[in-house]
Amino acid sequence: MKLALDWTPNPMHTGLFVARHKGWLEIELLSPSTDNYAVMPTDKVLRGEADFCIGPPEGLIHHHLTVPDPQLLAVVPILKENTSAFAAREDSGIRTVHDWAGKRYAALDLPFEKGVLTAITERAGENPPEIFMPAKLDTWKMLLTGKTDLTWIFTPIEGAEAAFDGQRLTLFRPEAYGIPYPPCPVIQTSQELAESDSQAIQSLLSEAVRGYRFAVDYPQEAVRILSHYLEEEPHLRKLNYIQKAINPYYYLTEDRAVQYPAGALATYINWLWEKGLLHKKPAIDGMLWVQ
Repeated sequence: MKLALDWTPNPMHTGLFVARHKGWLEIELLSPSTDNYAVMPTDKVLRGEADFCIGPPEGLIHHHLTVPDPQLLAVVPILKENTSAFAAREDSGIRTVHDWAGKRYAALDLPFEKGVLTAITERAGENPPEIFMPAKLDTWKMLLTGKTDLTWIFTPIEGAEAAFDGQRLTLFRPEAYGIPYPPCPVIQTSQELAESDSQAIQSLLSEAVRGYRFAVDYPQEAVRILSHYLEEEPHLRKLNYIQKAINPYYYLTEDRAVQYPAGALATYINWLWEKGLLHKKPAIDGMLWVQ
């Protein structure tokens, strides 16, 4: 099996690397850095180059809005709640949304990203920031080096890294502005695999749960395993700090039915619809893998 990662290997993926390293799961984990997102993770699934991918809910929604015979299915979220936030360095002087006007925002080039930013700033009676799209893997580094004023991060990943390094951030969480952002990122697969080999999905989930529980129970050992797969020389103390920050948010350690929460996705789609960001509502049932 192959799974296309949404980002370079990091503690979001620890359970998968643990399961692979220990031989519980035979899977190849494909980093987007190998082609610098020339082919998006979702497209690797649609092309048959991967069995699974990790990606944001926006990509899934957009696929079901634009493709006549949509194939992508949400299987399960990596995290049990939204932990993303729009971030600015505290020393930038950005304190409130009123300070966003005229600032630069490094975008991830997600569907509806501009609409979400506009909804936040319109609520404050302001104009959105200037949006530009750098290389996708560069957005966080650009914020740290002052090449952008704002970007979108995960608080228990980049936020924890900043805290470890003593870099103070000002965070703007979507929920604070009435945006019901769903659990993210999402493991996804194809309708074809769901119909032809549902056991492969079950196998991925059962061993991923095993891997993520190991990360929670034995974080230092999990970090040691993850460090073998990182693309830069690891700072083990920092990596341990980030691992402990993200561990409480893992969905795949919970004693519940392992599937994507339909209600959370429906609520977000309804919000997008109310804001005029959708031309139609996709059928929720057709977007979810069900055991």
